[in-house]
Amino acid sequence: MHDYIDSYGNLTLKTLSGFHWLLKHCPNIRFFLKIDDDMWVNVPALLNLLQKEEKNLQTAVGGNCRSQAEPIRHASSKWYASFKSYPQPLYPGYCSGTAYTSSLNVARSVVRVSPDVPFFHLEDVYVSLCIRELGGNFVLKPLPGFYHAHAEACVLRAPETVTVHEVSAKRLLDIWSAKCP
Repeated sequence: MHDYIDSYGNLTLKTLSGFHWLLKHCPNIRFFLKIDDDMWVNVPALLNLLQKEEKNLQTAVGGNCRSQAEPIRHASSKWYASFKSYPQPLYPGYCSGTAYTSSLNVARSVVRVSPDVPFFHLEDVYVSLCIRELGGNFVLKPLPGFYHAHAEACVLRAPETVTVHEVSAKRLLDIWSAKCP
């Protein structure tokens, strides 16, 4: 990967750089979790889920996935996609870039196919475009427990919650210090 400015418009490059880094420095990992910096991760729940989904994640990206979605065409949106950058009426589905998990096999496969997939600035959609390009058994897999909603601390620490988005550093401390049954 080449040098680039760390900006929202370059998340795709940042994610591909992360995949390259995994392949070079972590050749024996079974899974990875790509998350945003404002996420709660319930590690015991994540480990339990990974154990259950180990076989599926060898050829899947899993998380809060949609089977299809319309591009946002409003120029003022953070997730704006012009017709020039994405001329299709629908995305091929994607797993929210706030948090998704997969295997080293998938990271390797995405890196391998990425030169054949035109750059797109929304990294979660781009990864899905790579998955579509891979075809065959590679899929997006909706997994339970990947949320965007807010809840009480003990709900976030429950076995059915894996990740939650938009959690501040103060809120993380509150979750960890909550007295839960």
